[in-house]
Amino acid sequence: MRIGVISDTHNFFDPQIPDLFHGVEHILHGGLKFLLHHIVAPHDLDEPLRRRINRAKPDVVVFGHTHKPFAERLGGVLYFNPGYAGKMRFGMERTVAILECGAEDLTWQYHML
Repeated sequence: MRIGVISDTHNFFDPQIPDLFHGVEHILHGGLKFLLHHIVAPHDLDEPLRRRINRAKPDVVVFGHTHKPFAERLGGVLYFNPGYAGKMRFGMERTVAILECGAEDLTWQYHML
């Protein structure tokens, strides 16, 4: 997996960046803090995860496991599940999602496969 990492752009997007990052699977850029965790019950966090979230203070907690899309802000944190993209199971819709991280807002869109 290739990950592009960029920081401190201060509203300047150098035109060389797209070529340098061609083929990366992810790009990390300072601005929002993400916490990735496999199993999360947003309305009933277990105590170790609650402590981790309180310590890390993420803007977004991304999780999976349920195979169901989920997006809800709780206590100032967006809890986000893109759904599942594996082979069709249980008659459930297969989805992926795209997060748009703007300077002032965070939006998302689900896409069915």
